[in-house]
Amino acid sequence: MSKGIYIVENGTLYRATEDGQYTEICGGWSKTTAMTSLNGFLYMVDNTILYKTNPESGEYTELTSSWTDVRFMTAWNGKLFILSGSVLYSADPETGVYEEISGSWNVPMAIATV
Repeated sequence: MSKGIYIVENGTLYRATEDGQYTEICGGWSKTTAMTSLNGFLYMVDNTILYKTNPESGEYTELTSSWTDVRFMTAWNGKLFILSGSVLYSADPETGVYEEISGSWNVPMAIATV
């Protein structure tokens, strides 16, 4: 994966560098609500669907659907962690198969891993 900061703005995926230069990768992401990276790929929730996306070409694979009210996503220990509504899920980055980790997160403000 090309190093950089990946940003979705107005439905377009961009890669930005530390010096402020940016490159347009692809469009079609008008309903993206969360994004993270893992193992050289971007993972994006757009219009309730989890996608695995190649950051160089913008080519993507649909993994799973039914992701409603997603606002936060991160990656840790080879898995994706997605906060959907008030429930935290872990998801397999190859298949999208997921399981509930915990619920009752009523007003989450952020999510991160260390």
